[in-house]
Amino acid sequence: MNMKNNIPNIITASRIPLAAIFVALFMDGRELQALIVLAFAGFTDLLDGFVARRLNLVSDTGKLLDPLSDKILAVSVLAALTIKGYVPLWVAAALAFKELLMIMLSSRLYAKNVVVQANMWGKLATFLIYVAVFSLFINKSVGTAVLYIALGASLVALIQYVLKYAKCFADRTE
Repeated sequence: MNMKNNIPNIITASRIPLAAIFVALFMDGRELQALIVLAFAGFTDLLDGFVARRLNLVSDTGKLLDPLSDKILAVSVLAALTIKGYVPLWVAAALAFKELLMIMLSSRLYAKNVVVQANMWGKLATFLIYVAVFSLFINKSVGTAVLYIALGASLVALIQYVLKYAKCFADRTE
């Protein structure tokens, strides 16, 4: 595979170090810079899919790496926000549990050569988490409300993924 074919995956993978940069900046009290990094990470989330579809470079690696990068970023951001008191621990724990469960289920399917892409609810939940984080800095009540909506969308996504995983496992064992 040549370098051009890896461009969407490189863009996707950039969210992983961006998560660490966000946490470092945020924990150091440089919230504005951390939010700029988060905004850039959100932009990469849009850009990687656009480039992959536009240049016909959609790959199984990208289908797996994109949600994994999103999960690493989301859990990192939520952990930092929880430590600083912006997000209730139970909300961050519920979202982190959902994300970790998704990683484990995806890994099991990937081992069986099955790649399940993100669905509309998962993409909506990710988008709402971004909106919630930015809203928390403008109006904590609004940000918390959006975070609860994101949690609801995440749970709907989890149910849909679990049903899809169960079907894939059932289809593979027949």
